[in-house]
Amino acid sequence: MVLLTGVCSLAFQALPCSAQSAPVSQTSDSVYLARMNEGYAAGNAGDQAKAAAAFDAAAKLAPQLAVPRVAAGYAYLALKRNDEAVARFAESLVIDENQDVVRRQLGYLYSSLNRQRDALVAFTWLQTRDRASAQDLLAIGNLNAGLDERLLALRAFRAAATLAAQMADSAVLRDARKSVAVLEAAQAGDAPGAFAEAFVSPFYQNRFDNVLMFGIARVGVSAGGSWKPSVYVSLRTMRDTKSVGGLQPILYADNSVVPAIGVRAQPGGKWFTLYAEAGAAYPLVSPKPRDWHRDLRAGVIGAFANTRALGTGAHHLSVVSEVFGDATWYDRFDGNTIGYLQWRESLRLVQGKAGAVDIFARGWGAFDAKNTYYNRVAEGGGGVALHAGANRRASLYIESLGGRYFREPIASQPARVYSDFRIMFVTGLFHPFPFASR
Repeated sequence: MVLLTGVCSLAFQALPCSAQSAPVSQTSDSVYLARMNEGYAAGNAGDQAKAAAAFDAAAKLAPQLAVPRVAAGYAYLALKRNDEAVARFAESLVIDENQDVVRRQLGYLYSSLNRQRDALVAFTWLQTRDRASAQDLLAIGNLNAGLDERLLALRAFRAAATLAAQMADSAVLRDARKSVAVLEAAQAGDAPGAFAEAFVSPFYQNRFDNVLMFGIARVGVSAGGSWKPSVYVSLRTMRDTKSVGGLQPILYADNSVVPAIGVRAQPGGKWFTLYAEAGAAYPLVSPKPRDWHRDLRAGVIGAFANTRALGTGAHHLSVVSEVFGDATWYDRFDGNTIGYLQWRESLRLVQGKAGAVDIFARGWGAFDAKNTYYNRVAEGGGGVALHAGANRRASLYIESLGGRYFREPIASQPARVYSDFRIMFVTGLFHPFPFASR
């Protein structure tokens, strides 16, 4: 779940909310004072490596003082040596735990190093002592959301919104309210209730000079909970611009309208869905008269996505890993089990409220248990993706790839090895209607 953050964003920034130089401690140790002044002079001159070394030397001379360790931490932070910065800030808090700015900085650093639970401990320390700012509460919400602790995240976001309203902090108030809305929508999806969803994906294939349209809509009722057992009615359709009477591979462009009733559940949480459907398929390209055909199917769908930040600045890059798969038994296709597996690795160059821009590599493979359909194939390539909106509700993929069929070609089929250029648009929606608010 991607949740918006404020000025000192966990996702975008590891610098302190208010970085101020610590004052030189008044000590009679002239060598200590010399090292500290040497460090501040080097830092002001832009030589952070020399500054860090000077502050570390001062820390050895004054083990009872937190100041040189804090100063060294900021110098290492400027050098992007975050592990060493963490060590210095942690040491300073052992000496003086009442350094709230340093503790906040440590929390953001832990997050940038993917030490989310350590970051949560840092911010929660402030909260339990009634010293948390609205920004701190927002950070707690983001960390809990990232750890899939939705109820804890929701409480933190609501508290952040309340405090931000009191302090007239419009930026945090906006982000906290938006995060509350995202989590409440997700919570509604977990509650018993009705739902409506739709998915549409038209795409163009250069090698066939063909446009295929796939769409599905469902309306149903879910029992909620972690498994979300559901019953629904659906309408599925596929049509392409080249098929006439089955000249295109039947499973690659099924060219049918299929109303059905179905059941599904998610025993693996959000990553896996088991489903079974019973319906009737009406062919769109078969010679007339056309007849309805029984359509029974059952299978498993898998989906996994993970985003990793490559930096801590406001315009950092991210790596997005996605894996999708499907294995389904089809009564209508001679009791065959047909499936696919897709991996896509994207470098997210731009992201924001307007959307995102990715460049990606993709691999895809399809199979069938009986080895009777020529779309038993593997392909790979890459391209660019344009996503619209903060939640990427609509996406445009432009890609070039190559593939190879595993079956020997026959006269009615294209070459065994191929290259292709594709343009695909994907959009969808899900809207829950919970029976009762939690």
